[in-house]
Amino acid sequence: RDHVLRLWVQQMIVPFLLEVQPEVHFREYNGIDTVIPGANPTRDDVIFSLIAGVHYNFRNWIAATLDYHFTDVSTDYIYMTPDGSTDNPGYIRHELLLGLRVAM
Repeated sequence: RDHVLRLWVQQMIVPFLLEVQPEVHFREYNGIDTVIPGANPTRDDVIFSLIAGVHYNFRNWIAATLDYHFTDVSTDYIYMTPDGSTDNPGYIRHELLLGLRVAM
């Protein structure tokens, strides 16, 4: 199962476009093959994500963009690595994207 709550806000202040998009995902995986004795065969994740960006519009067909994307994946799942230790696959990621958009 996967449930998503998302808000998307855009504000145009010519020639800039400001954009913010926070999201929360509630995700469940069932029937996972576990190597750890007595481990639960389900996995519940909570994923928080935030996208924020600024676009500078040179013309109607060309814009420079700067976007930031933050993701935090929290999970109750633990798996066993080949060396016998356990690991939690949750993570935090930061992405920064600088680009140029052209409409053809």
